[in-house]
Amino acid sequence: MERQLPNPRKSYNAPFWVMFFVALILTAGYIIGYWAAQKVNTSFHRKQINYNIWFMLWPALLWAETIMYRLVRKKIKKILYVWLHISSVIAAFILMPVCVALVTVFATTHNNLMVARQLRQVWQVIFWATFIIGHAFFITTIVKSFTKRKEIIEDNEATPGILDGIIEEF
Repeated sequence: MERQLPNPRKSYNAPFWVMFFVALILTAGYIIGYWAAQKVNTSFHRKQINYNIWFMLWPALLWAETIMYRLVRKKIKKILYVWLHISSVIAAFILMPVCVALVTVFATTHNNLMVARQLRQVWQVIFWATFIIGHAFFITTIVKSFTKRKEIIEDNEATPGILDGIIEEF
């Protein structure tokens, strides 16, 4: 006989809190960058409405992922996939921009703009590679969290059937 038992899984709150702080840092960085761009260029907000939408797309995506980790905290089947996703998000959105900024400042102070351009292209390739790989793990985690797991339970005692009384009479 097959029936599903409730699975008392551990509640994984750490991924939620790590993503919460990463999303908070990224949102603050984007708001500061947006504010600085408006101060430098007074016609910045009037030029492109699409740029305003794209500017907050990445923080909105991270907040959505944070909410998903909160919703599935008790249903996570492979925590390794979650940590691979979170580490790729940290690498793509926090570590790489800091490294690129430092190398770009170093390259421009030494009048080597070609290195800065090549670095930008390499950064884009690495960013999209980490983004795609990390989100493959995120999608896998979410899909596996919402799939129902069937456990087969074998009863030692046979349950009586409808025809057992009739069969015993013969």
